[in-house]
Amino acid sequence: MSPHKKAQLAFASAVIMLCLSGLATYITIVRLMQSEKWVVHTHEVQAALGSVDAAVLNAERASSGYVITGSPDFLSHFEVAAPSVYQALQHLRELTKDNPRQQELSTHLEEATARRMALFRDSIDLKKSIPQNQPGQADISRRGLPLASEISSSMQQMRVEEERLLAVRAKTSKRLFTLAVVVLMVTFILALIMFSVHYRLLSAELEAREQAEHTIRESEESLRSLTARLLQLQDEERRRFSRELHDSLGQYLAGVKMNLDMFSNSQPGDRLLSEAI
Repeated sequence: MSPHKKAQLAFASAVIMLCLSGLATYITIVRLMQSEKWVVHTHEVQAALGSVDAAVLNAERASSGYVITGSPDFLSHFEVAAPSVYQALQHLRELTKDNPRQQELSTHLEEATARRMALFRDSIDLKKSIPQNQPGQADISRRGLPLASEISSSMQQMRVEEERLLAVRAKTSKRLFTLAVVVLMVTFILALIMFSVHYRLLSAELEAREQAEHTIRESEESLRSLTARLLQLQDEERRRFSRELHDSLGQYLAGVKMNLDMFSNSQPGDRLLSEAI
């Protein structure tokens, strides 16, 4: 294979390597972005659990405040806090719809929260009907303790599950990031090697071309020198012939003519002698 063909092959290989690098990097980055989305999703679930906890706590404080003080302000706060509890639970269910285990825990949490919210309303209704019924309020509070424990247990299990998922997803994200870096480094190094080979082959081809041109120039110079030498030899040969004609043959002919003239003077009227002269 000629050096030019080899250079073309090396360049094409480098370009293909870069294209494959771009494709592999794109796929890895897409997977990395998906993994990062799942990490963000886990944080969103954890924030939703905190929102449920805060909403239930606000409802509990509002109902307890109304039972203790009988202030309508606490009652209005409870009426505002109660819908937010169910909204937070619904948002939590939407976020965990991809996880059957979390959906199951979310169902338990909704049921326990609904029963506890019902106890809050029972406590408020008891306060409205019998304001000084302390034993009734104590009984309601006693019945709410297992529900509070159940709610706390369900939320803790959901948090533990999300922590587990977060660890797995963070590990996957880190692995994909490392893979993307490795793919970029390997393909970049391979592309550099191929471009280096391409450069060397081009350099060799240019050097060979320069050597050929140098050889051609030397041949042309040799040809010009040979031509000049031939012309010089031809000129010298012409001068030698001219010199010999002038110095030898010309004198001989002149001498012959003089002798013929002298002979003609001694033999006048000879036609052949006149033609010879």
